[in-house]
Amino acid sequence: MKPVAIIIAKYSGILFIWLLLLWWALFLSPIDIPEFIPHTPVRIYGLLIFAFTLTILIFAQKEALKKMPALNVGRLVLIGAAICFIKEIFLRKN
Repeated sequence: MKPVAIIIAKYSGILFIWLLLLWWALFLSPIDIPEFIPHTPVRIYGLLIFAFTLTILIFAQKEALKKMPALNVGRLVLIGAAICFIKEIFLRKN
């Protein structure tokens, strides 16, 4: 397996598991977390998804650059898109 495929699989799995835990913590657990940040229209769930996804993408791209320093910006964007795409495939309801 190519190093890029391993990185994509690893970080897609991490992102998927974390989002499942986040979903459970916010919607199914007895923890009383408000839906919105007080006095703003910002949902806590969306903010946490954005923050953690961005963090995972940064770590994945840093690891990819360590293994293959010749990667260009286009390839790094494709790696990030693949990570998010695989996560969305597993989270999509139908």
